Amino acid sequence: MNTAYLRDIVDLLSVNNEHQKELNDLVQSILAIAKAPDKDEAQSRYRRVMKKIGDFSAITSATLNVVKLSSLATTVLQFFMQSH
Repeated sequence: MNTAYLRDIVDLLSVNNEHQKELNDLVQSILAIAKAPDKDEAQSRYRRVMKKIGDFSAITSATLNVVKLSSLATTVLQFFMQSH
């Protein structure tokens, strides 16, 4: 199992910057994908998270954070889809 995404979570949450609250909220939203009751809801949550990430990219110049968030969301959705 690939656990590289765990390093991304730690990196995102440990960096103190002006958008820390938004980053924390996005990580919580991403992890909520895993708690979806079914595949349709997981995909719906994924789409909402990706929209939030897109909105976040408009207010930050930290491209690496946007890439990490997108990658994390995709990984969580893939894990969910494989396990259900």
